[in-house]
Amino acid sequence: MQQDQRWLAKLYEEDRKSLLLTAWNIVRDVDLAEDILQSVFLRLTKRKDIPDGPRLFAFACVRNAAIDQLRAASARPASRQLDSLASASVSNDEEHSYIETEFLDFALEQLESAEREIVELHLHSCLTFREIGQLTHTPTATVATKYRRALGKIRENSKETKYERTRG
Repeated sequence: MQQDQRWLAKLYEEDRKSLLLTAWNIVRDVDLAEDILQSVFLRLTKRKDIPDGPRLFAFACVRNAAIDQLRAASARPASRQLDSLASASVSNDEEHSYIETEFLDFALEQLESAEREIVELHLHSCLTFREIGQLTHTPTATVATKYRRALGKIRENSKETKYERTRG
């Protein structure tokens, strides 16, 4: 491997799942998200220089490619294939984990798309509010406010769900 391509291999190794989730968050199709990720990395291999902030640059490339794909298709697929992104290992309390995953998926679906994107970029991709702001062209304070608002909505949905379970 060429010396100047090692940054790309390291980036792929360390951030593949987060980048895939970023694409999936937009297109909602695992196969399409994987295609987007591969096409972005193919384009990055053709770069002669290492971009400033390569991690954030990769997230921006994946996000933009996914948005471009949506625009080209002019429709957002409704498939819910997030489970296939998880690792194949099975835990002892698989059912409990499945219920939590389903609730989290449901809770995230209740959010506005901008709020959902911020939550997923912050929690799953470990981007700071400043980095998310740079990526989405949104002021850092607005990103933080939308994140707090989104967590509040998730908490409220959680309380309502617990109330419904105790009554049912």
